Amino acid sequence: FDTIGIGFIVPQSTGATFTGNYALLQDGTYQKTASSGFIDLLGHVLSDGSSSLQGAADFNDLGNTGLHPNVTVNGTFTPDAANPGRVTLQLNVNGAPISPETITIYQANSNLLLHVDIDSTSANVGNTAVGVLEKQQ
Repeated sequence: FDTIGIGFIVPQSTGATFTGNYALLQDGTYQKTASSGFIDLLGHVLSDGSSSLQGAADFNDLGNTGLHPNVTVNGTFTPDAANPGRVTLQLNVNGAPISPETITIYQANSNLLLHVDIDSTSANVGNTAVGVLEKQQ
């Protein structure tokens, strides 16, 4: 069994803020007891910079329930005091089989944030997803 992975490295700046309007992109897979599938999420969110974000997105459950346009996206997050630039987010995507998701965000700077889904696969329920948040002008 071979494993292939891809990624990129970006410099991290200190003192970055996670406040304002961000474009949101996430791609991945999910596994549930009764179904599994590939997912895409593309939209925009507004972050208050301290604990919450909200917005809208197009959610595509490829091969199962199809496209769900303009769904509500919201969440609460907690900055990691021991690791500046790292945030844990509980993301809710209205109507999505992957919701809620636990996501770790790594902030490169005030304009670019990378994220990875960290949900457990215990009990045969889990997600594997990565994405980006990019600040909008």
